[in-house]
Amino acid sequence: MSVTEGRYAPGTVRDEIVSVLSQTSGSLPVREIELRVTQAIGPTPHSSIRSFLRLNTPGLFTREARGVYSLSASQLSGVQKSLDNEAEWLPSYSFGQATVHHADCLEWLSKQTDSSFHAVVTDPPYTLHEY
Repeated sequence: MSVTEGRYAPGTVRDEIVSVLSQTSGSLPVREIELRVTQAIGPTPHSSIRSFLRLNTPGLFTREARGVYSLSASQLSGVQKSLDNEAEWLPSYSFGQATVHHADCLEWLSKQTDSSFHAVVTDPPYTLHEY
């Protein structure tokens, strides 16, 4: 992701917002979208994300409530087709005392009780970082 004079290449923020919303099973508040976009591509002005969401609703996004967005039905069906064709979420797999969960890590973690696991190992989407 090339940054020129403090700005991201055209489409970078849009693509990351779509990526963030496509990796969750529901809607997200703007603050959570901002956090995940910033984690993925680096510091991004809050106004850029909020403006992009507002300007592209209802085309790309659906406003579920004040400050809460999801992908629009047409975008979501494209993501679902992609998941159906490529790699559906797999059931949990246990080996010894370890259990592998194939899920959105941030969403899965938010549903767990405190001190209920020893470690989390994640594999970020290929678009997050170049190794």
